Amino acid sequence: MKTRILSATAAVVLFAAIPTFSQGAAHVLVPGCGGKDHAKFEPSKIIVACGDGNLFLTKLKWSAWGSTSAKGSGTAHQNTCTPSCAQGRFKSYPVDVTLSKAKLCTKQQKTEFKKLTYVFTGKKPAGASKKNAVPRPCSA
Repeated sequence: MKTRILSATAAVVLFAAIPTFSQGAAHVLVPGCGGKDHAKFEPSKIIVACGDGNLFLTKLKWSAWGSTSAKGSGTAHQNTCTPSCAQGRFKSYPVDVTLSKAKLCTKQQKTEFKKLTYVFTGKKPAGASKKNAVPRPCSA
């Protein structure tokens, strides 16, 4: 009899330890830029400048992902736009990233982060602020 009670208790403990994301609030997405760039969960890349692609983040590693915010770090790639953006080169900079302001996007019926904040942790592009916040519209 004691063996059955221990087994049932162990099964309950094991089952409770398994995380679920199918309906969980922690499954908040990052909006994409439209087209084939759809909303994603814990993406490794985010295009920040959707109109021209002159700023994007790569090698993203997420240290925390919850229902109200997400935190990570990676590499920002900024176009120098010298002598023009078409002829410019991309330079890389380390950044910390925070996603916040989760909102239900009613058309997609998915919750997405509406604010992306990135902070240059080392050298930053000429003329850029150390800390930058960008609103994110719901994915198309």
